[in-house]
Amino acid sequence: MIADSWFEHRALADTCERGGFTMTFHSEHRPLRDYTDALADAGFLIERLREVTEPDPADKWHRIPLFLHMRAVRM
Repeated sequence: MIADSWFEHRALADTCERGGFTMTFHSEHRPLRDYTDALADAGFLIERLREVTEPDPADKWHRIPLFLHMRAVRM
């Protein structure tokens, strides 16, 4: 379940343990607006935008796209 706002920037850290080893993965969530604004500010026009997902009702993440494909051209 997603508890935080999708529209706010935030740092994330996920710690996993496996085989006696502990690893922490750091990432940042940014709203889509941050990416589109960065392209527009750099003089690009977004021609196409797709949120890529493979629908699978058995997967709890299926409703959240994990990949974003953008096609942009410099104006």
